[in-house]
Formats: sequence, structure tokens, C-alpha cells
Amino acid sequence: YHLSFCNVIPENCVQLRNLILSAFPRGMVLPDPFPRNFKIDLLPEISQSPVVLSNVAGPLGSIRADLDSYLKGRQPPEFVSSLLPRIQGLARLQNSQIAHTLAHTPEMEVLQKLMDFDDRGRYISLNAIANQLRYPSSHTHYFSCVMLFLFEEAKDDAIKEQITRVLLERLI
Repeated sequence: YHLSFCNVIPENCVQLRNLILSAFPRGMVLPDPFPRNFKIDLLPEISQSPVVLSNVAGPLGSIRADLDSYLKGRQPPEFVSSLLPRIQGLARLQNSQIAHTLAHTPEMEVLQKLMDFDDRGRYISLNAIANQLRYPSSHTHYFSCVMLFLFEEAKDDAIKEQITRVLLERLI
């Protein structure tokens, strides 16, 4: 239910959100991240999907059909360009939208388009991505790769600064 909790925690309550997101399944032993040759890709848990009990697709509402269609066959072609005006100002939508996407090129186009938001919208989108960086799982692995890709492909230093800010907020 971490997504449901994150949707109702105010943006400025970073430590409360971190507390919720630090939970991990009973019986799981977290690996020590500090060894010199630590490679997250080699952990067996990376291939396992976490249990998500929240309704991640429900809040997508009116854009769900177009999003699914675009992710399957890049139809309608104008979906990516019309994405921002359709969801501008919907602060809580991004958590569900990010969790609903998968790992192929159309999905990355959608995620990259979220970086075209204004500073606040981009911050909310990046937080939604960072909300998936939890314990070792396939979601954590995928969204860590997404963050690295967005950072690497960012043409604007402001985007890199926001990615750094969001990640640092998770550590402090």
C-alpha cells in the first residue's frame, strides 16, 4: 500500500514518506550496500516483482485507454505531445502513472515527456519514480535505471539538479 500512503502524504513531509518507503517484506534480509564490488544487478531479488496492493491504474482515469494504446502500439501518435496539457495540475496522478509504465521505448518516451513539466510538476514526477526505489526488487531495479537514464539524457542542468535533490531527500 506504499503508493496509497505516498498519495496522501504532503510533499513537504519527506521524512514521513521515507519512513513509509523504508518498509520491506517480512523475512527479507537486506543486502549490505557498502561492499566494494556490490552490484545490484546480481541480486536474486532483482528478478522478483514486489506485491503491490494499491490500485495503481485507477487514478489514470480518462487517459488510461490512450496510455495503454500508446504503450502497445504507439497509437495515437499525438499522445506524447498531448500528455502534458491533459494531466497538468494533477499532482497525485504521477505516482500511478509511473507505476503503470513498463520498460520499452514508448514507456521511456512517456517518462521523458514528464521532464517537460514545470519545476513543481517535474519534482512530483521524479518523486513518483523515486517512490519505487525501495527494497531489492524488479521495480527498484527498473526505476533506478529510469533515474539514471533521465539524468544522463537531461539536456537541462535544472533537471539534473532536481533528480539529485529528490535522491538526496531520500538519504537525509
